[in-house]
Amino acid sequence: MGEQKQRNDGWKGLALAILSGGLLALAYPERHIWPLALVSYIPLLITLSRQEHWKAGLLRGWLTGVVLHLGCYYWVYHTMISMSDLPPVWAAVACLLFGMYSGLQHGLFGALFPWLYKRAGGHAIWMIPVLYTATETIFPHVFPWYLGNVLYSVPELVQTADLAGVHGNSFILVLSSALLMHAFVKSRKWVDLSAARALGLWVLLWAGVMTYGLIRMSLFDAAPAEKELRVGLVQANITPQDKKRKGASRGMIYDKGVEQMKSLEEDELDLIVWPEGGYPYYFPNDIITEESKAKKSVGKGYAGKLQKMVKDRGTSFTFGALTKPSDGGKLRNTFIQLAPDGSFEEVHVKRVLVPFGEYIPFSDWFPFVKGKVKGIGDMAPGEHRVVFDVNGVKILPSICYEAIYPGLTREAVMEDPRAEMILNITNDMWFGNTSALTMHLMVQTSRAVELRVPLVRSTNSGITAFVDATGRLSGETPRYEALATQGVVEVKSTFSLYSHVGDIPLGVVTVMMFILCWFRPVQTREEFVKAASREEKNTPQVNSDSESSM
Repeated sequence: MGEQKQRNDGWKGLALAILSGGLLALAYPERHIWPLALVSYIPLLITLSRQEHWKAGLLRGWLTGVVLHLGCYYWVYHTMISMSDLPPVWAAVACLLFGMYSGLQHGLFGALFPWLYKRAGGHAIWMIPVLYTATETIFPHVFPWYLGNVLYSVPELVQTADLAGVHGNSFILVLSSALLMHAFVKSRKWVDLSAARALGLWVLLWAGVMTYGLIRMSLFDAAPAEKELRVGLVQANITPQDKKRKGASRGMIYDKGVEQMKSLEEDELDLIVWPEGGYPYYFPNDIITEESKAKKSVGKGYAGKLQKMVKDRGTSFTFGALTKPSDGGKLRNTFIQLAPDGSFEEVHVKRVLVPFGEYIPFSDWFPFVKGKVKGIGDMAPGEHRVVFDVNGVKILPSICYEAIYPGLTREAVMEDPRAEMILNITNDMWFGNTSALTMHLMVQTSRAVELRVPLVRSTNSGITAFVDATGRLSGETPRYEALATQGVVEVKSTFSLYSHVGDIPLGVVTVMMFILCWFRPVQTREEFVKAASREEKNTPQVNSDSESSM
């Protein structure tokens, strides 16, 4: 009977882990039932709190992560077909491998959980979210859509990102599940916290988050705008089939952008933006040099046509294009700024490339893998941060994937001269009409709140949008429609603690947690419960005032 009960408990534990993964997947776009994020980890925490060995924790955490990623990242299957022309079977294998790898972050969390839980004792409830955010931060994600991003559609609940970044919001969400678990589940005896106090702390947690959010948003709204920039965004809706064209027929990519620009007001804009991949050919290298900038050189072919169009319009212009070094080196994904007279102004080379999209990891060590999969490039990353200056507004240029990394973006914004706005160009056409487009917008929104700078997002196929420094969205465009939109970006001076200290507080707390747990004697569940029972018997009744002070 004992062995049978143990097997049954094992299957129940696996089912709880799978349930957590399913709830998390529903909390993210496309379903985006965001309140589930407040409770999604309860089943996983229940089963992990009953494990004594790291292997059992690893399996349960990994299952949660796999279910989460397969539920959210099903679009990897579509991308492998549209970009690389993989057969459906191999695309499904690629999607499954991606889910299995990405699930290892939760597996790491689960593997460390029993070790932490047996040492933390009554402090475990506070240690759990620290452990989660640590694993979330250090794990080498392919697509790092961190948990704290999931509340992006409720700006009032994400304002705490200016204190501890998106990882701080992840901490809050996991703490939310931990408090509820100990309020309603019998395993609460394992921690030195009563059910009533746990529930009370949960209410105070979210009341505090909401109050802070409302205050920060009201202060931002009351602050005067120091600068304004009128920006026009072109969404040309270039298709995968357009991108696969060869030779002269690729010129229609340029024509699509020009056609949509006609709807933008002639004299009302300071900047016009074309998205990543908006230029149909390799942009000439001899145009994007300091010498060319000094001479105001004009290129030939489509480069010359583009420069003339900008000059005729008399508006600063930015666009995405591939460049190919004259010495035969690797391609570069670039973001180019032209002055109102059409001359070259500045160029940003993408610094963080998409693995298995723009390069194959470790391919420089194993060159024979290059070119083996259609559609996967072999690009070179940029090395330096640049700033675009448009009418006195310092703009940080960002291409696609770069804006989903909080640390990289923070460093780039804070570097001298400090950026006052983030301008991101993206091409998500390879993902199809899936949740990927919404998820990409979701993760970029956090950068605006963390750093208290507006973010403008220009995409080829949607979702193009303006994001203010509180994370509020405006001007979101529909998917896969050719159009142009415009808006006014306000630059305000708003303090952000995270912009100055980054993830240092999280790192310090994590190190302290591991040091304290390392030197704390291991205590079994039975020992803790017995000690807690003795303490409860020997502790005199306290009045409500003294109890509330705890």
